[in-house]
Amino acid sequence: MDTNNIIIRFFDKDINFLGEVDLFTSLFYIQKWESYGDFEIHFDSFNNEFFKKGNIVMLNNNPTLTGFIEHIENKRENTKDIKIKGFSLGYMFTNRISIPSHGYSYHAFNTNFEDIMYELVKANASDPIDTNRKFPNLILNESKHRGDKTQFQTRYKCLADELTNLSKASGLGWRVILDPKNKKFIFEVVEVLD
Repeated sequence: MDTNNIIIRFFDKDINFLGEVDLFTSLFYIQKWESYGDFEIHFDSFNNEFFKKGNIVMLNNNPTLTGFIEHIENKRENTKDIKIKGFSLGYMFTNRISIPSHGYSYHAFNTNFEDIMYELVKANASDPIDTNRKFPNLILNESKHRGDKTQFQTRYKCLADELTNLSKASGLGWRVILDPKNKKFIFEVVEVLD
C-alpha cells in the first residue's frame, strides 16, 4: 500500500466522524480473506480525541479498510512514537458465541455455505432473540446463496472462528465494512473474482 497519499479518518464507536489526519510515520493494514485482519499506525504526536480504544479508523474513505482501535502505546511522556493497533471490523464477532435456538442442543443447518454464514451472524449478532446480544448498527447484505450445500452444526463456539471455518471449507470470504453516511456496519460474504 502506498502510504504517501493516505488519509486516516477517525470515528467514535457510534460511527460519529471525529476528524482526519494525513501525518503519520508508518502504517500497515493486513486484510484477510477467511478472518478479520489487523493494523498498526505510528504517529509522532498524540491526539486525545482520536486515539481511544473502540474508536474506528478508515483509510482513504475506503469502507473495506477500516478497523477498531484496540491498543494505544505511548512509551514515554513526550515521546515521538505513538502506536495505535487494532483489528478490522470483523473482530466484533470474537465477542459473540454461537448459541442454539431455545429448545435445541445445536444450531444446525443443511443448506449452502453462504446462507449458513448469514444466518449465524443474524442469529448471534444482528438480530438475536436476546436483544442484549445485538450489535448496534450492524446490518447484513443479501445472501446470493453461493457455495455447495452442506450440513453444519455449532454450539457455544466463537462466531468469528465459525465464520473462518466455513470460509476455509467453502472458499468464500467474509468481512464487515463501514457505511459512515448511514452509520452502519455491514456484514457481507464475498467471492473471489477471476
